[in-house]
Amino acid sequence: MAIQRRSFLVAVSGLLSIPFQSVSLAFDPMDPKPVSFNGQLTSICDEIRTLMAKDPILAELKTLKIGRVVSLFSPDVNFEPAILRELRLQLSSIVNDQSNLVLFGEYQIVESETADNKGLQVVVLKLTLRNRKGSEIAQVVGDVKVTTAPSDAPKDFHFEREISNNSDIAQIMGATVKLDSKASFASNNKLVSEAIPNPSLNPSSRPHFGLIKDTRVTTVDGTRYGVEIIKREKTPQEKSGKKSDGDTKLPMSPVRPIAVRGLAYVPILIDEVFAIRIFNYDNTKGVLARIKIDGLDVLNTYNDDGVEYPGYVLNAAKEDGSPSSSTIQGWLRTLNSKDESKLGSDDKANSYQFVINELGKGSATEKGVASGVGVITVSFFEELVLGKSRSASGQGEAARGQEIDVIYKTASINAVKEPTEVISVRYNEPTGVQ
Repeated sequence: MAIQRRSFLVAVSGLLSIPFQSVSLAFDPMDPKPVSFNGQLTSICDEIRTLMAKDPILAELKTLKIGRVVSLFSPDVNFEPAILRELRLQLSSIVNDQSNLVLFGEYQIVESETADNKGLQVVVLKLTLRNRKGSEIAQVVGDVKVTTAPSDAPKDFHFEREISNNSDIAQIMGATVKLDSKASFASNNKLVSEAIPNPSLNPSSRPHFGLIKDTRVTTVDGTRYGVEIIKREKTPQEKSGKKSDGDTKLPMSPVRPIAVRGLAYVPILIDEVFAIRIFNYDNTKGVLARIKIDGLDVLNTYNDDGVEYPGYVLNAAKEDGSPSSSTIQGWLRTLNSKDESKLGSDDKANSYQFVINELGKGSATEKGVASGVGVITVSFFEELVLGKSRSASGQGEAARGQEIDVIYKTASINAVKEPTEVISVRYNEPTGVQ
């Protein structure tokens, strides 16, 4: 099978060789083609733009306002920021915060009743257009259907899609799961559904994760990859109510995860600075890691480079069992540099520290999203080695902290198209309350 190469930047954090995004994704034509989150959201946005242009009532309004998106029956997830960010990007030409037309949304995991996915767990994404009074309009599901009603008639347009890609479901619902690349789509779907924090699916509160060295979160039977949250405790100055003294070099220590409702939870308090460590224990191949906080990509949410970076690259572990690792200290701003002696494309530092702010003052809110339970998700895409088969396999809001300089390096890797493991950690305590 020919490998299609796509060259991207891969970055490295600190003194560790952490490749940033230089990824070559391998596409196997024999793989099933489940429907992805990105594909379905793009489809909905295309339909909305068509309706806004063709429907006599919507065409008169011209613009819409992006409202809330909520997760029904799954209170311990928070993918809303990612959905709303994509909606704002894809519908930017018709978005107006002063519009009288409002787009609301909801997403939930359900058992599919469609012919293609009958009996499987899927995420259903529903978006609805309403006027500011909440009045309903005419229903639209699937293909575009133009409604010709009197201009004073209440109207409500519905757009509904199923997301059946197993790894997307795991990321949206904040699951920790190890997928088997040799298993059937249905078998992997069962693995994902069993790992999802949903009382109706999994009434048991047993941990849906494993631990290495008491602080590194893995899948239940995982020994290949790990995620560890480290944080800097408040200084005496900060504990007295004063602002940070700006010292970015104070020591950080690992936080031991607590199992709450079966989920990995690490308590991080308001104003505490934290970082994310990722580990590769596999001594046969490297891995690409894609990191998101509340669905917002750490590499791409704030970067000014005009390029979408695929993720961080970790080399294979050492033969003695020591893992390769990298510490991600913050949101990337830029990889560009003026010259060899300077990091950053201007006088500003090239990254923003991870810090917890009060709800309503973090990155999700900054991007126009009301944040809920905080979720850190790392998706691991194993390296595809030519000639070898793939292996079986206190509430706050994360925000931009002060600017810091981080050393980044670039690297290339051939990686599988879909992640083989997804690991999720909550930084706000799961409560089960919507």
